[in-house]
Amino acid sequence: MEETYEIINQMKLSSSFDIYNINTKILKLAAFDICEALTYLFNKCIDTGIYPKVLKIVKIVPVFKGGETSYKNYRPISIVPTISKIFETFIFRQIYNFFEDNNLFKNNQYGFRKKHCAIDAVQKMTSYCIENIEMENLFALEHLIIQKHLIQLIIKF
Repeated sequence: MEETYEIINQMKLSSSFDIYNINTKILKLAAFDICEALTYLFNKCIDTGIYPKVLKIVKIVPVFKGGETSYKNYRPISIVPTISKIFETFIFRQIYNFFEDNNLFKNNQYGFRKKHCAIDAVQKMTSYCIENIEMENLFALEHLIIQKHLIQLIIKF
């Protein structure tokens, strides 16, 4: 229950209303009163493996990109039900903590992890490439076919 309350209070304020005319401001005002019911709902979804269809309905809003006034210059924005955002965070935290607690992340897993970022991955791969180029280790370089374009950039410099 505390986790649900914390998730609600950490949400960014949004002026957009979902399909049910709820936004984060409304949820934050009602957080104390609804977090027990939401926690029950979330746990029931996890236990049964069933996610309510009403929480899958999104509101699509056309946003003007610019240029001439034509339907081609609009892009769709999906406004997900606010309660679905809370559930997503609830699930993410449980899965993330399970993976961290059980050391299930690989050392080279950088995305979606605290204290790990894409820059770390690029730096590690760049160092690996340069090291193998200097040692003329062609076997190691052949395994980097996926990163072929990056290797070519490094060789050019």
